[in-house]
Amino acid sequence: MHRNNTIIIISLILLVSFGWAILANQAINSLSDDFEPEHVNLFRVLNNTLVITLVFTTMYALIRKQRKRLKAAGEHYGRLFENIPAPMFIYDAATYKFLATNKAAELQYGYTKEEFLALTPANMRVEGELKSLHDVNERFATKNYRSACWLHGDKFGNSFYVCVYTCDTVFNGKSAKQAMVINIDEKVKAELALKEKQLLPDITKSEIKNTPIPHLA
Repeated sequence: MHRNNTIIIISLILLVSFGWAILANQAINSLSDDFEPEHVNLFRVLNNTLVITLVFTTMYALIRKQRKRLKAAGEHYGRLFENIPAPMFIYDAATYKFLATNKAAELQYGYTKEEFLALTPANMRVEGELKSLHDVNERFATKNYRSACWLHGDKFGNSFYVCVYTCDTVFNGKSAKQAMVINIDEKVKAELALKEKQLLPDITKSEIKNTPIPHLA
């Protein structure tokens, strides 16, 4: 919206300046009978200089205002990214190297921001899921948004289940991926425990059925 308004304003400034230049030039030409040619040329030069100065000054002010607005928006997004309570990462789409992480990611995984920047998402996967990571990225390479559940590991060797939501983005001019991680470890482990509990009676019945009854003398 702001970008469209800026384009409209600049277009109006150029249109008004062009009209002014034409009208002023006609007015200066009408003075040719009353002034010497060098004076008429001087008026024309002054008029053109004034028009150009006003146009560039106004456009410079608009561009500067737009840059300030973009900077403020970037700072606002940076604060939002940094302080959101869920772990978030931005990593290079080609090399997978981390480009940015937030505070929640540092707390959950135990790495400092500097340590994260030397890692890739593969460093957070347990060994058995590294192939799945590459398979998923290849399968959904053309999709802008995707999600998957993984078993992650932190700096200290602890593992936990997470759901990762990823989308395409651009970071400092680079094609990148932005990921948000939701810890679902307690939910998954509770569901696994419930399934084990539900299977236990069936296993017990099967064992009783297949156990021979001892012969009593």
